[in-house]
Amino acid sequence: EDDPGRLVRVAEGVLPGNGLLLLASDALSAWLLRREERGEPAWEAVSPLGLGDAGEFEALVAWAREDGARNDDMTLVRIAPRP
Repeated sequence: EDDPGRLVRVAEGVLPGNGLLLLASDALSAWLLRREERGEPAWEAVSPLGLGDAGEFEALVAWAREDGARNDDMTLVRIAPRP
């Protein structure tokens, strides 16, 4: 039986005022984690992205793939405090 609900975990809390929450698909997450392991924080790669700017996201995907990310679909949701 394929029950995705059994894999879901719920947590709650308060994101600090300067916090950043990133939700990324598997290929993008793997690349961001590899950057983190090299001492290159994930937030530095995604923080310059403009809100809703498809061109900037396409450039990020191209950069990730050039840097060894798996050639797969990539999705990113960035949740940050309002400026």
